[in-house]
Amino acid sequence: MSNLLKIFQRFDDILSYLISGTSNERKLLKKILKKRAIIVDIGANVGDFIDFSLKNLKIKKIYAFEP
Repeated sequence: MSNLLKIFQRFDDILSYLISGTSNERKLLKKILKKRAIIVDIGANVGDFIDFSLKNLKIKKIYAFEP
């Protein structure tokens, strides 16, 4: 039951973020990804999300694909 509550709380945080008038992607991702993350970027293009991730998050590994 405790895990279900944690999932619900994260879902509630995401919904609150999406509904709010101000959005702060860096704050949201830091809250969700508290530990080192593995990033999978499909459609990497010029790498803007990769640059953002490296500057703002603790990244363990990045897999980037551009079709």
